[in-house]
Amino acid sequence: MNLGQGVVPAAGEATAAETAIAAGWERARADVAQAMDTFAFPSRVGGGVEFIGTLNRYVDTEQPWALAKAPEKAGRLKTVLYTLAESLRVLGIVLAPFVPDAAGKIRGALGQSGEPQLADAQWGRLAAGTSVQKLSGLFPRVDDKKPAAAPAQSAPAAPGSTIKIDDFGKVELRVAEVVAAEPVPKSKKLLKLTVSLGAEQRTLVAGIAEHYAPADLVGKKVVVVANLEPAKLMGVESNGMVLAASADGKLAVLTLDRDLPPGSKVR
Repeated sequence: MNLGQGVVPAAGEATAAETAIAAGWERARADVAQAMDTFAFPSRVGGGVEFIGTLNRYVDTEQPWALAKAPEKAGRLKTVLYTLAESLRVLGIVLAPFVPDAAGKIRGALGQSGEPQLADAQWGRLAAGTSVQKLSGLFPRVDDKKPAAAPAQSAPAAPGSTIKIDDFGKVELRVAEVVAAEPVPKSKKLLKLTVSLGAEQRTLVAGIAEHYAPADLVGKKVVVVANLEPAKLMGVESNGMVLAASADGKLAVLTLDRDLPPGSKVR
């Protein structure tokens, strides 16, 4: 069933259901923005997951496949289809740092090209008449003919709880010297840092621009997570994370009280 004839329809009159979807999206977008600024991915990206749950419930309630069978509800169907298409568009933007392949397929199916920017994830920007391509296989199911018991996975540690030494050993902390620093364009909170780990240099993005001027960081030796999976923030790929502490609106990066060469392992 081709509900929208391959194009995004113009939305009709919105109901409370669409208002709730738009409001839910704004909350999710704020959560993801904060995650990118503070690198608190596990705790803050949950807003995007919550929005997906809200969207699933919207589909179950509105049942666009049923609306398509009732000609007198054509206007309502267009509103629902537009809402779903716009939801996919904005999700394709904010999910890019976390599931880049799937997010790219979503944007491609809606004819969205170019580097995804969080500023473009404003609700209501999808143009009516946009061509829609068929989308499948975002997360292919893996069939294992010889099922084996899945290894036990540890739940994320709650604040104040303990972890095993093996878990801590998975985190590679290194001393890094900041050799260059500059603001990230269009961001009030992010700085782009070039750091030396001794044998190599890396680019890191840190959400510390409100607390440090770039010149104040050059020459400092800081502690970084060296084996963090790369993430693209505001178009800049970050290969690691600078450790910092914060309290009462103040923030301080972790530095050394004795001089050690870049690349030294923090134990």
